[in-house]
Amino acid sequence: QNVRKPPAVMLYPTGNRAARLYRGRMSEEGFTAAVAQMIGFNDRTVHLTHKSLPEFLTGRTRPIKVLLFSRRPRTPVIFKALSSDAELWPHMEFGFIPEEVDNSRNPLLDAYNIQTVPQVMVQYGPDLS
Repeated sequence: QNVRKPPAVMLYPTGNRAARLYRGRMSEEGFTAAVAQMIGFNDRTVHLTHKSLPEFLTGRTRPIKVLLFSRRPRTPVIFKALSSDAELWPHMEFGFIPEEVDNSRNPLLDAYNIQTVPQVMVQYGPDLS
């Protein structure tokens, strides 16, 4: 396993990728960042805008759409993990919609009548209603 000196932490990614020796700081923050980076590697989340939403909704490959409306500007790690889960992504597509775009309220929140965030919506089919 290429461990030369204990303590050592091995990181085992999902799929066919090889395990690797963690070389960062031995702290909670360091481990968290390393795991988040591994999860982000397979991120299949689509960042949605008013312009990209219709194409996202009408895609027929994965008819179930999961939308996350969030106050965060970037996709949370747990949502990235769900979007890359081998049991889910063949059937579902994950979209991320931040609360603010260019320092103003995202118009997609009004299109879906979202008053408070965070909020998750599961939708089947292309209808906005």
